[in-house]
Amino acid sequence: MIKPIIVADVIGQILPMIRENWAETGFAFAIDPDVATYASMQESDQLIALGAFDGDDMIGYSTAMIGCHIFNPNVIVCQSDALFVRQSHRQTSIGGRLILQTEHIAKHRGAHFMLWQTRAGTPLAGSLLRRGYEPADVALIKGL
Repeated sequence: MIKPIIVADVIGQILPMIRENWAETGFAFAIDPDVATYASMQESDQLIALGAFDGDDMIGYSTAMIGCHIFNPNVIVCQSDALFVRQSHRQTSIGGRLILQTEHIAKHRGAHFMLWQTRAGTPLAGSLLRRGYEPADVALIKGL
């Protein structure tokens, strides 16, 4: 089952998955989610947060930020913050269902565009291409 979540209410369930997700991405800095910012964004309808559950166990999540594009306030954009499904459930439809539900809510809230970020060549990148997404930008990172 996929349902909306309040990040601050489920941080105990989601934090182990955030750490697992972080370990997979390979970013070279510590994970320390800013729960207060998540809460503030949710209170102002700037965040979409979904949890995927197998019974009472959370097995995945999607968080995405939604708001006006800074170059044109008439254009509403939804950008993924994170999408994660536990390894044990990746051969199911949960990831695709999280994508579809995130898109659905974004569209319902007026979004014109949905953006996802992922490493090139990953299964998620391939899935998004098959869903009609096209490459738009390249994200590059450098430690300073």
